[in-house]
Amino acid sequence: MIGAVGLLSTVATPGYLRGEITAGWATSRTATRHSVLVQLFLAAMAVAVLAANLGVPWVAVEATTIVTAFLVGHRRTRAAVEAAWKYVVICSAGIALALLGTFLLNYAAAHAPGAPGLELAELAAHAAGLDPGVTRIAVVLLILGFGTKAGLAPLHAWLPDAHSQAPAPVSADSGVLLSVAFYAILRVKVVADAALGTGFTQVLLAVMALASLALAASLLLAQRDYKRMLAYCSPPRCVPMTAPLTVPMTRG
Repeated sequence: MIGAVGLLSTVATPGYLRGEITAGWATSRTATRHSVLVQLFLAAMAVAVLAANLGVPWVAVEATTIVTAFLVGHRRTRAAVEAAWKYVVICSAGIALALLGTFLLNYAAAHAPGAPGLELAELAAHAAGLDPGVTRIAVVLLILGFGTKAGLAPLHAWLPDAHSQAPAPVSADSGVLLSVAFYAILRVKVVADAALGTGFTQVLLAVMALASLALAASLLLAQRDYKRMLAYCSPPRCVPMTAPLTVPMTRG
């Protein structure tokens, strides 16, 4: 998905940048910087989904925040700069929660039989030995943290502003970023289900998804900006409801 969407957006980027330069919104220098940042963005997303250690997706997702903040503020208008700062502040707060959750899960793993560390396969295999109390707190923090990047309530407010101000090809790539962040949640869910049972993460994700659906549906009623509407209808919200499998739910 990352490669397919990235290819299409990259093909569309030269024409988009020519239009920006003609309109006076960009220069050759900013166009070059834009292209470099997009490649770094795609690389960070690829690292996030290929990683076998839980710490690596955290680093990769944080890297996407740093890179895309400059892309969101590409035009340097007041609205673009405001959206970029809002994006950085909210996503940094969320990813800080995920970092704390990672530390706590590592603490639980260090005191479990086999000492699996943060290797996801080892964590899932030794999940029964993880301390339930510490693991429960760690899972909540990880889901809230990565859920921020996936645009899930309550830390979702950056999404419509960032998507509406980012260049159109970047908005397309950012749609994949939401799925990448939710993929990280699903990797955590595998460990959580083995350690705590399936009910804990099902309830937590269901509450977050329903809150996201309710907020998006209510805000869409008065929305007329097409890019903001697409942000509210952003890619999949997968919520485990009554079975270990995930049921896709789409906002809007």
